[in-house]
Amino acid sequence: GVTGAFSSVVDPAYFYTDPSQGPTLRSQVYGVSPDGTLPRDIPTQIDVLGGRYQPDTPFVEPFHGRHILEGYGATPPSTVFVGDSEDLYPVLDGDTGFSPARTGIRYDRIEDGIAVGVYFGPITVAPGATSAPVITYYGNGNSTDRLEADFAIGTEAEESFQYNGNAPNTLTPTQISNPSLEDTARQFLTPQRLDIYGSVYNRQLSEAQFDIVLPDVRMSLTLPDALRFATNPTTGQPDTSTKPVGNIPGDTDRVAQWVVEPTGTQFGTFPYVMTATVGGISPLSRTVSRAVTVPATPLFNVSADYFQMIGFPFDFDPTLTNNSDTSSIFNGLSRPTDTNPGSLNVFRWIPDPDSVDGAGRYEATTNIQRGEGYFYRPAISRLLFLNGARPDTQATPAEPGARVQYFQKVLERGWNMISNPWVYGVPVSFISLAEINNNDPNVDLDLTYFPDAVDSGLVRGGIFFYNPEKRDYDFFQDFSQELRPYQAYWVFVNERKILRIAIPSQKQTAVIPAPDGTIPVTSNTTRKQVPGAIASGRAFPLTQTRDNWKMQLVAKRVGPNASDTANDGMTLLGVSPNAKDGDDTRDLPKPPAVMTDFVSVRIMHDVNGKSRRFAQDLKAPGGKKEWEIEVESDRDGPVSLSWPNLARLPKSVNLTLTNKQDGRKTSLRGSSSVVVNISANVKSRFVITADKGTSRPLVITNVRFRDEGGSGRGPNGGANYSLSFKTTADAQIEARIMTLTGKTVNSLASGRAVVANGETRLRWNGRSQEGNQLPAGPYMVELTARGENGESAVVKRPITTLR
Repeated sequence: GVTGAFSSVVDPAYFYTDPSQGPTLRSQVYGVSPDGTLPRDIPTQIDVLGGRYQPDTPFVEPFHGRHILEGYGATPPSTVFVGDSEDLYPVLDGDTGFSPARTGIRYDRIEDGIAVGVYFGPITVAPGATSAPVITYYGNGNSTDRLEADFAIGTEAEESFQYNGNAPNTLTPTQISNPSLEDTARQFLTPQRLDIYGSVYNRQLSEAQFDIVLPDVRMSLTLPDALRFATNPTTGQPDTSTKPVGNIPGDTDRVAQWVVEPTGTQFGTFPYVMTATVGGISPLSRTVSRAVTVPATPLFNVSADYFQMIGFPFDFDPTLTNNSDTSSIFNGLSRPTDTNPGSLNVFRWIPDPDSVDGAGRYEATTNIQRGEGYFYRPAISRLLFLNGARPDTQATPAEPGARVQYFQKVLERGWNMISNPWVYGVPVSFISLAEINNNDPNVDLDLTYFPDAVDSGLVRGGIFFYNPEKRDYDFFQDFSQELRPYQAYWVFVNERKILRIAIPSQKQTAVIPAPDGTIPVTSNTTRKQVPGAIASGRAFPLTQTRDNWKMQLVAKRVGPNASDTANDGMTLLGVSPNAKDGDDTRDLPKPPAVMTDFVSVRIMHDVNGKSRRFAQDLKAPGGKKEWEIEVESDRDGPVSLSWPNLARLPKSVNLTLTNKQDGRKTSLRGSSSVVVNISANVKSRFVITADKGTSRPLVITNVRFRDEGGSGRGPNGGANYSLSFKTTADAQIEARIMTLTGKTVNSLASGRAVVANGETRLRWNGRSQEGNQLPAGPYMVELTARGENGESAVVKRPITTLR
C-alpha cells in the first residue's frame, strides 16, 4: 500500500473532504471493503486538511495533502482507507499489517491525525516482465498542473483572499461623502497583493536523441473581473499579462511571476487561466486554470425596483448599531440616505408548522440576524455599507487550537428562509441536519447530510432562491453548488430539525469550496445570480422521450407596465421512469410567493387527502395524465400562461389546456400561450392533459343527416333533424348549415369538444339562427374539426329539408 500519514497533538486538528458528506472527521473505507460493508465510490481525489492554519502554534504545520486517485495515468486503486494515523502503525505478534477488515481499528472519529491508505488489487504483469508499474500521486495541493508527455505546465497561488478583520467597520468622512465600492471594499480584503506563479517543465526522455529544447516560450495570464494586475515592485508599473522566458532545455523548468490584486467589486470563486506558448516552426499553446476565492465585504448594492431575497453574513457591533437595528446598519453612508422608515424594514418568514402546505406569514422586523433570510426593498437604489459589520471569527483566521464548528439554526416543519452565515461560499454538501435534541455544535453524531436528506425526502427538492432581476424563482439540486453570501434561500423540511452549516475550511488563506477538494471553475459565484436548474437547462432531460419528458409553464402579467412586472417560470410537469403518479421525492413543493407584485403558477395535487402546491410534479409513464394548475396574482389584469420549451418534447405526446372556468380547451402545440383575466388574489384553475398521440390523421367519418320526424312539422311547427359523425382523434368541432351559395343560416356547434372514435350527435329544428322557419329545399352542412396538435379536417355534405 502507498500511504501518507500525519499526526498532531491538537485534537482534532485534521479533517478530510468526503464527496458525499462534505467535511468530516469520520473514518471511511472507499471502494472494496473487505469486511463486507457497502462500498462507497472511490473519489477522483481526497484532500487532507489541517483544521485551519494556526500561525502562532508551533505544533501544527499548515499543509494540504492531496491524493490524486484517478486521471493523469494513475493506477486505479481497489480500496482507499481514511482513518486515524495510529491505525496504520506496524503491528506485533506476527500480524501481517493493516487491513480495513481488521476488527477494532475503525473509529467514528479521527483523534490524532489522518492517514490515507491506498490499496491496489491484483495487477496483471505483461508476458516476459518481472514487474508492473503502479502509479499514484501525492502532493501538497497548492498548485494546479497539466501533465503531458512532452512538457508539463502549472500555476500556483494561494486559493483565496481573507477577510481583513482588522479593517475598521466604520467609514471615514471622505469615504462617506464619496463612496466607491471598488476602493472601499478592498480595505476588507487581505492580502492586498497576490503573487501568481506559472511554470513550464521540459520533460527530458532517457534517450539523448529525444532531448529537445522548447524554443521561445512565453507564459501569459488571463484574469477574471474580480482581479486586476497590480503595480510590479520592480518596475513601478502595472504588471503585464505576458512574460517571455526564452528557450527551455530538457529536464529544466522556467517560472514566471505576476502581481495581482482584488478589484473589490465582486466576491465568490473565480478562475484565472495561465497559457504557455512554445514558439518555433509549429507553435503550440496549452492552458491550465486555477481559481481564487474572494470573501464578501460589508458593501452591497440594492435596488428599489423590486424585493430582494437577501441575507447578511455578519454579526453587528451592538454599540454601533443599536443591537442590529436596520436604521443604524443600512444608513452607514450619508449619500444617499434612506429616510423612509418603512423601507428600512426587512421581512422574515414565520413558518406555520401545523400547515400541511408549509404555509406561514411574512413579518416586518428591524433586527438582522446572521443566517436568517429576508425580503427587502429599499425606497431608493443605493450602495449599502453595513455599519458595524463583523464576520464570525471562525470565517477569519482562527485562534490557536480552535476547532471546526457549525453554524446552527432551527428549521420548523414546512418552508424556512435561510442564508449563508459566512463571507465565503459554502457548498450545499457542507449542510447537514441534526435531531432537535442534538443542539451541541461540537457533537457530530446522528447527522443527516444534505444529499441524503434530499434522497430520503426529509428535505423536499433542494435549495430554492429568488432571482430579483428576472423576478422569478429557480432552484438547484446539484450539491456542488454554493450558498452565496448575501443570497437568501428557501428550504422545505418535513420534520423539525437543526440546520448545521460547516464553516468554509481554510488552509493558510485557502478556502476549499467543494467537498471533493476541487474548486468549481464553471460557476460564477459573484454578485450576479448563479444560474439555477431551470435557467441553465439542467432541470430538463438531456433527451426528451415519450416516457421521459418535462415541460415548463410560465405565467406573466401583460399590459402597459409589462416590462417591470413579475413572472413565475418555476413550474415543471412531465413524466419520468423513476416517478410515480402519487406524491414522491421527485415532486418539488412551491415556495411562497414574493411579498407584493407577484404572479404565481403552481401544480395542485393531494397528499394524504389534503391539497398541496408544487413547483414540479412528475408522473409515471403510460396512459393519460392530468395536472391541476392554479394561477394567482396580487393585481387585477390579464396574465399570459405560456409553455416555452414545448418544441423539445416528443411529437407523440399530445397536450391540452382546459380552462375550468369556461371549459375552453387549447392545444398546446397549436398555440404558444393563452391570456386570461385574473382578479386580484382570486385563484384561476386549469387542467393540463397529456396522452400519447395516435398515428392516424384527424379525419371526420360516418357523417349522417337524418329526418327524425316529429309532431310539430308544419307551417307553425318545428322540424327534427339530427347530424351525427365521428372523428379519429380528440378535437374541437364547428358545424353550420349553409345555402348552396355559401351563406351561413345557422350554427349548430362552435368549439365543442369531441373525443376520438366517439359518436357525436347534433340536433337542428330546421330554423335559422334568428329562429325563423326556413323554406324546404337543398342546403349544405359543413363540419370543421381542429385537433389538439393544430391539424384540421373539413367535410361538406348536401342535405334536403322538407316542409
